[in-house]
Amino acid sequence: MENELANITLPNTTIVNLYSKHLVILDDANTTTPKATPTIAENKTNELFFLGDNKKNIAICINDETATHLRDEWLQLLTNILAACKLNIGDVAIINLNKQSATFLQLKEKINPAYCILFGVKTNMLDLSFVIPDYKIQQHNACSFVIAPSLNLMEGNTQEAKLEKSKLWLSLKQLFNL
Repeated sequence: MENELANITLPNTTIVNLYSKHLVILDDANTTTPKATPTIAENKTNELFFLGDNKKNIAICINDETATHLRDEWLQLLTNILAACKLNIGDVAIINLNKQSATFLQLKEKINPAYCILFGVKTNMLDLSFVIPDYKIQQHNACSFVIAPSLNLMEGNTQEAKLEKSKLWLSLKQLFNL
């Protein structure tokens, strides 16, 4: 039994979630040095961390400084938006660009998005040289882009939130031919 447990390898995302507050690195067998928790941005393995299964090659990039992937309220809102598009979390890859950096070329290599929806993220954060106005669809390198303001502007039932959601809905209907 001991030998079986010694050969288990956990994915990096699991380790980050398990040790979200502290990590102790053993320098040698006798000493330990407490280190600050590594953030996903410090990832040296060139992995791309995302939430979802990416079954339909849809990248959703967000900018959330408060969560590893995204805060619960935004997840609920995003789940509702996806459901309206006849999609679910398993169909997409949600990438928090506040916790890791990624270029569009890295996204193409790792998850090959046919669609890229950016919430509170501008194209320069993906190392793209063009600008897209909010809610406009732009084609680039076999990918359709839509940019929207941060999800926090769409939370709740205020008139402003409803307006932002309706603008997003019009873009998503066009993007996904709904």
